[in-house]
Amino acid sequence: CNFSGRVQRYSEAKTRQLQILNHVRGLSQGEKANFQLHSLLDFEKLQSQLCSCGNYLVFHQYHTVGQVRLAKASFCKNHLMCQLCAIRRGAKQVQGYLGKYEQVVAKNSSLRPYMLTLTVKNGDSLPERFDHLQNSVRKLLQRRRDFVSKGLGKTQLGKSDGGVFSYELTKSKSGWHPHCHMVVMLDPENPIDFPFDTRPQKYDKEAWSKLSP
Repeated sequence: CNFSGRVQRYSEAKTRQLQILNHVRGLSQGEKANFQLHSLLDFEKLQSQLCSCGNYLVFHQYHTVGQVRLAKASFCKNHLMCQLCAIRRGAKQVQGYLGKYEQVVAKNSSLRPYMLTLTVKNGDSLPERFDHLQNSVRKLLQRRRDFVSKGLGKTQLGKSDGGVFSYELTKSKSGWHPHCHMVVMLDPENPIDFPFDTRPQKYDKEAWSKLSP
């Protein structure tokens, strides 16, 4: 049942969670007061949540069905700050969408899931970069709705029969890097047009052709 792998994954998440906890503890009162989301965060409560979350996990092994299930645990459910709760939230979302995915494939067996990543240039201001990305994604989805329901305009995303997406925010030396990960259902015979002539410089033509649909 990949029990050891699951425990290892929780262990690594707990280690990252403690790093976040130590960072929060190390913030001065002035830094906490000037924090951009200070009005939405109760730092004392956050510290208590991160400190107690995942301190114990109780697994039950069901021999008759060959499964090991997490039966009891202490979770804070603060998935934005807690690595353990982020893992559990992601797993629940996957389970929730899996049934819908199977229904779509049952109706049209030719459809395949494709990974599509939409991004913007890095920048120093996270709110400005994220607003730019979010507004662009909204515009793209609206164009798809207009194309599918009304036949108006033309968009490559109109080739998809549905999908799911989520935003991810990372930071590097070059600034904040918000991007949007999508899983879209496409007919392999009619994929989204991939601009071969605009490949990043780090890929040569041969490598680029292997990465594209």
